[in-house]
Amino acid sequence: MLAGFWGLYLAGLTHVWISPKYIFEGLEIILGAEFILLLTLTMSWIKYHLILHRAKGPRTHIPIRSWKYDYDWLGYEVVADFKALKEAHFIVVQICPEEKKKVYHMINYGKETNG
Repeated sequence: MLAGFWGLYLAGLTHVWISPKYIFEGLEIILGAEFILLLTLTMSWIKYHLILHRAKGPRTHIPIRSWKYDYDWLGYEVVADFKALKEAHFIVVQICPEEKKKVYHMINYGKETNG
């Protein structure tokens, strides 16, 4: 995939390079610097991942994650019925900073129910 993007980029560079020169004055310097920068970023990205692979070894499995959402990133307790919220037309989030709690309510055409 990376090679495909580089090929597309080089095709665009070639198109610009053979365009009339009076349109793009000084473009050779900009394109050269851009090419060097992108090549450096790509090579450093590859080198970083090779170092990571060498340090940790090959990936053996996909990490299993828990979908429990009892607390958010700020430490607020989350009160919600996510299965019911899937069917909601509108979702209202009530945040209570004193209690450090987020309560999700669903509204379906005027009927409000607590999550």
